[in-house]
Amino acid sequence: MIAHYPDARDLNKKALSTFKPLFATLDPPDLKLLTGVYEAAVTGPGWLRMSAGPSLALSGLGGWWGKDFTEGGGINIVLRDGQMQRIIPFQTTLAASAIDGRPAVVVRYTDECPFPWPHIFDEVRQIEAGRLLGMTRST
Repeated sequence: MIAHYPDARDLNKKALSTFKPLFATLDPPDLKLLTGVYEAAVTGPGWLRMSAGPSLALSGLGGWWGKDFTEGGGINIVLRDGQMQRIIPFQTTLAASAIDGRPAVVVRYTDECPFPWPHIFDEVRQIEAGRLLGMTRST
């Protein structure tokens, strides 16, 4: 059976409460195939999308554009003054999700990263080839 998952525009019409159930239906991407640059889009209701930019700026990720995944980790990409910059590195592992206990790629930031990133982690599952859904959490 082929499931149809909505694109970002469809997800933007959904209530925030629909993301955990959607995430629970997805499987983690293969860590070996995850390598590459992924452009990001904050999805969800309008209030979340509108507050994401200022919140990310306060946390040091102003102009967040996406992630560059490498084997075992990666780095965030921001667009500032028309230039792509790579900042705030991370490590990736396959681990049990804090959301539902099923496997997910967990993105963790080291203690060397600026506050609040050592207290933040992302869980990533694959919607389809080249499309991921990430859920940001805090410890």
